[in-house]
Amino acid sequence: MTGGPGSGKATIVDILAVRVSQHSSKAGRAIIRDQVAIGGTALPWADRAVYPLSEAE
Repeated sequence: MTGGPGSGKATIVDILAVRVSQHSSKAGRAIIRDQVAIGGTALPWADRAVYPLSEAE
């Protein structure tokens, strides 16, 4: 599932988590947090081409 910050992805994941036990939670938020911490530009509002290629640590 993809989409920009605030588009409802986490809400849908939270709803589905009640019914399905395996899911990955909020990877995009982790990427944003990591990029902000290191002063990186792989952010959806700074570099839309690089952001989807980033990995959360």
